[in-house]
Amino acid sequence: MPNYKCIIPRLNDNTFKQFAEPSLKKIGTQVFQIYDNDKNVHENIFKKYSAGLETVKQNGLNDTDIVILMHEDVFILDNLFKEKIELLFSEKPEVGLVGVVGANELTERGGWWMNGSDKLKGHIIQGQDDGGVDKGNHLVKGAIGYFDNVVCVDGCFMITKGEVIKNGLKFDDDIYTGNDFYDCDLCLTVLEMGYKIACADILIFHQSRGMGVFNDAWKTAKDQFINKWNNKSYTLPYTTNQFKVKEIKSEIIELAL
Repeated sequence: MPNYKCIIPRLNDNTFKQFAEPSLKKIGTQVFQIYDNDKNVHENIFKKYSAGLETVKQNGLNDTDIVILMHEDVFILDNLFKEKIELLFSEKPEVGLVGVVGANELTERGGWWMNGSDKLKGHIIQGQDDGGVDKGNHLVKGAIGYFDNVVCVDGCFMITKGEVIKNGLKFDDDIYTGNDFYDCDLCLTVLEMGYKIACADILIFHQSRGMGVFNDAWKTAKDQFINKWNNKSYTLPYTTNQFKVKEIKSEIIELAL
């Protein structure tokens, strides 16, 4: 059985206790909470997640360990979460990152959600301003099911495995200075490492609606993101066709009768 580890970039204790903590207790996972060193200075999410990945490695990490990267205002609603994710990673060793909503194309507009429904995948329960987990809107972004031709999944809830982290997965806290495009950049990093990204039918609740989109910080991050990957000779729109999946070795054992 794999060990479960969860990395959460923390800002608010009450939010964590209301949303993330109850569902994580049901899963039975080790939680790594990444706080700011100075409560008056908020480190960006790239640095927090980078610190989280380094911490899980230092505390012992097996290839089959399942590592959840999630926001503190996410609640895992799916009672079959463990069964689904363990089956997925077992049956699909080429998959390195899993999300619940995403897209199979990234355009010059930036956001993964800025596509038609034919390019979007998955569904999610979106919270309301005055409600908890029992109040929310069911947002169907696109087709619901299992898809492993996506180029990006939403960063509020992502799952990877110890093997990918040990092979060098990291958040780029050298280029980015804000809190935007960390999910897009991580996804392309996973694809460049030779793994696939999957969108799976795992239902979660997410309280935040991401109202900071299109502000100056978001636009700066978009430019940083596009410049980085264009300089690597990838071309917009980014799709999985531009990345090569590494060969997964398998061993055939003949049983003597």
